[in-house]
Amino acid sequence: MKQKITDAALVFGIATDISNEQRIMDVKSAYEQIKAEEQRQDQEQRESNANAQQEFLRAEQDRARHANEQRVVVETAVRNAAQEQRDEHWRIRQSLKQVQDPQQLNARQQSRSERIAAWEQLEVVDKLEMQRQQELEQIDKGLKPIHSAAHYSADAPATCIEGTCTEILSDVQTWALSEYGPVVYYLVGLAGTGKSTIASSLCSQLVAAGISVVSFFISHHRLGHNTLSSVVTTLAHQLARSSSVARGVICTALRKQPPIAVRSIAEQTQELLVHPLNAICAASAPSYWPMVIVIDAMDECDEFAAFEGRNLLKTLVPALSHWGHGVKLFLTSQEEPELQAMLDLVSDGVGLRLRIAPSRIMNPHSEIWRRRIAEPDTH
Repeated sequence: MKQKITDAALVFGIATDISNEQRIMDVKSAYEQIKAEEQRQDQEQRESNANAQQEFLRAEQDRARHANEQRVVVETAVRNAAQEQRDEHWRIRQSLKQVQDPQQLNARQQSRSERIAAWEQLEVVDKLEMQRQQELEQIDKGLKPIHSAAHYSADAPATCIEGTCTEILSDVQTWALSEYGPVVYYLVGLAGTGKSTIASSLCSQLVAAGISVVSFFISHHRLGHNTLSSVVTTLAHQLARSSSVARGVICTALRKQPPIAVRSIAEQTQELLVHPLNAICAASAPSYWPMVIVIDAMDECDEFAAFEGRNLLKTLVPALSHWGHGVKLFLTSQEEPELQAMLDLVSDGVGLRLRIAPSRIMNPHSEIWRRRIAEPDTH
């Protein structure tokens, strides 16, 4: 009997060891699967960034090729003008031997002066183009923007299906084009209620209407898409591409020491966004120059609720009131009490329009929107 008990215990111990080994193998297998999935996501991210970079490089190559073609045209025109000038000089010298009429002589001299002025103007155009190329190279190198986070990227969120979200899009576009009313529009809603889709559609509609748009779609799922520094530099890069006045101010900021990349978010916002926008508005005054800054999914950037996030909004939002409502700010986020309180504080005096997106779970075709409007005094 004792022998049987000993044998049974031995068998039970072997079975237990086999079971533990199986559990260890299962845990290792699950870990390897998770690691493989992370590697796959990292590979997809790198491929996405590489594709965006290739698109940008192709666009730059096309623009460079076009600029080279234009330069060839300009050089040809300059050579032709120079040859015409030499020919004209020869004709004038020949005619001076015969012309006795002072009026005819003055007309020939005036024609020569006009040709010289045209040649000098072509030289100025060529120098301006060279300066533009140098500034763009400096900006690309100094800012290192995240192109795949902008509205023009192929990776940008999809736009609304035609016939949907018409009421909210009409309301947002009316706000964007108005010279009066709040300068900050804050769209709040649960995850999946279409905030990013609405933001992407707004960008497309404003661009089609000829309105300047700079944007950043934040995402904590993508590398480099959820930092405040990336938001500021990418917005500044788009601003420099859209305005030669802003480009000059930003180039000056990039030449300052210490480098812009090591400064605080408040300083980056002041140097790369506020100062260039001040220059644009001063250059366009007294005419109305509309522009919309779009920042989507602020809740996915942890820094927005931190000290640096407050500094970005505290620096940017109050400056909006000095630009004659020409520059406006469109923000989206899930409901974040700290972020809401911060916006209420920094937007005091410039106006905040808050709109809460309805839940699609309740009614996917609902056109009922809860609205709270806090507008400044009528201008």
